Amino acid sequence: MIGYIKQDGELVSVTTLRIREAALERKEQGVKYRVQAADMGIDTDTLLQYRNGDMLPGTDILRTLATYYGVTADWLLGLED
Repeated sequence: MIGYIKQDGELVSVTTLRIREAALERKEQGVKYRVQAADMGIDTDTLLQYRNGDMLPGTDILRTLATYYGVTADWLLGLED
């Protein structure tokens, strides 16, 4: 079950927030979103949809995201801090 929290008056999935956090951290290190997406083998629009909460990743993509960002899938899902 996906956890949600209220942010700016709307419900946002914890997974979306965690992907956003990891992607932003990598961007602050100088890695643009298109490069992040290419490194993971996914489309830039798809990564942005995950980051913006327009779409949630399946288990195979969760593994890819977790590996790329150096976090666990459980962290991305909000199951651990």
